[in-house]
Amino acid sequence: MGKITFLSMFAVCLFNSNVRITFAGIASTWSVCECRWESWQSWSKCTKTCGGGYQRRERRVWSLDKPGCDKFSNCATNNLGQEARQCNTQCNNGGTFDKQYSYCKCQKGTKGSCCEQIVSCGTPSSISHGSITGNDFNYNKMIAYHCDTDYNMTAPSASVRTCNENGYWTGSLPRCECKLWCLNCHPKTRELIIDKWNVTKPLTDAVSCKSSPCLNGVVCTNLLGDYFCTCNKGWTGKNCEIDIQSPELDACPDDRTIIVSQMTSTQTWMEPTFYDPHGFEVKVTKNYPISTYEFPWGVYTVQYTA
Repeated sequence: MGKITFLSMFAVCLFNSNVRITFAGIASTWSVCECRWESWQSWSKCTKTCGGGYQRRERRVWSLDKPGCDKFSNCATNNLGQEARQCNTQCNNGGTFDKQYSYCKCQKGTKGSCCEQIVSCGTPSSISHGSITGNDFNYNKMIAYHCDTDYNMTAPSASVRTCNENGYWTGSLPRCECKLWCLNCHPKTRELIIDKWNVTKPLTDAVSCKSSPCLNGVVCTNLLGDYFCTCNKGWTGKNCEIDIQSPELDACPDDRTIIVSQMTSTQTWMEPTFYDPHGFEVKVTKNYPISTYEFPWGVYTVQYTA
């Protein structure tokens, strides 16, 4: 039975493929057929350049040319004529190779079948009446927001954001509001305005629903000197601007056990489908590049993460 595990902001699909031999040994007619082994052939090219691949080699058997001795099985089972071994088990960026499941365990902030990719959060969102410092948007790097002159940050603690291991900026996007002593400001743009008589007015509505602060179609409620956004499912933050909806998963394959008489078995499976209910692009990583693979004997885990 397949296993589906959901974690904060990402989903995982795992299923196991167990390939095992039924019987191995020399045939009872070995001596009668005067069987003898030929030398092993050279190892084949490794199936992967990193992250754990496999090589195989074969050897032939010689026997008498007579009925009852004209098949490989008259000398030995097929598996004795084949061998497989792991190769190119190196992982990049400090990753470690798991021999049991034949994949690279990546360090935080890296991903890919060989841990060759550095997690990036991408270009951070800009803010009105403010700027950003910092130009490295990879894992564990920080950026800082700053407000222009005559503007205050509504949540100074949110001015610094860090790129986390899942490729998202921590915290919420800060806002820059007019200082309380500024001239009358437009309720939405917060731009400075003066009436036609050149009369200034005190700002009494700097923080309210009039500025339409709530995002993603939610209800805004005015409070004394503040406002409150009632977020819909999958959103959080002061203005419901943070997407916390995990990707949805469909059709994770079941575990399978394969009994074979060869050294390897080629398996093909249907890849699961991931989607974001909010309509954002879903990035999927996997430890097998395509949905078919020639497995030697053993237990393997095929993993898809979104």
